[in-house]
Amino acid sequence: MATIDVTIPDELKAFAESEAARVGHATVNEYMVALLREAERRAAKAELEGKLVHAVNGPAREISEREWDEMDRQFEQRHANGRRP
Repeated sequence: MATIDVTIPDELKAFAESEAARVGHATVNEYMVALLREAERRAAKAELEGKLVHAVNGPAREISEREWDEMDRQFEQRHANGRRP
């Protein structure tokens, strides 16, 4: 695990401590990790949405039976491993 040192003004530190406690995190570190994970999820969602828009606006193509089978296999594998799509 990596460490990041951040210097912030005292009033921002107090706010971070207050917010961490308010939303149920034991430490500011846990709170910051949660904020970064949420930002990471938003970025992944934005990337996916961009890909979907590109695909919708692109030319249509037929999907072969083999491609459907592969997508089905990947779907089943993700769910068998407890991963969320």
